[in-house]
Amino acid sequence: MKRSGRITIDDSRVIVEPGSDGEIRLTHWELAQLLGVYTATITANIRAIIRSGAVRLPLDCPVTPMGNTLMPESVGMDIIIALAFRLDSPAADTFRKWVIGKAMTKSSSPIKPHIIIGCGSVKEVN
Repeated sequence: MKRSGRITIDDSRVIVEPGSDGEIRLTHWELAQLLGVYTATITANIRAIIRSGAVRLPLDCPVTPMGNTLMPESVGMDIIIALAFRLDSPAADTFRKWVIGKAMTKSSSPIKPHIIIGCGSVKEVN
């Protein structure tokens, strides 16, 4: 089971500590503890997120088959953020506000735009 990093939610603050590999990956049980909901709620919502196609699973992630859906044993920040917007709990609300605050905060270094010039057919870049 791949797990790295830690997220802590106190009354009105969120502390994110990436693991040694620079990533955040939490198990279903850790997410249930973090967001203050049952593990079954986490599992059902992760399944819905995956089935909707909103998030793609990484290729190096260990999975467990559940019906016709492959469920990851641990999830990254993309699914954690999606869960926070799907769930209604005080901890999920605090995490949502933190995510929105991070997205709206101006960084000290300006973002340099990427200019892509292509000739011929257009290809999707991920």
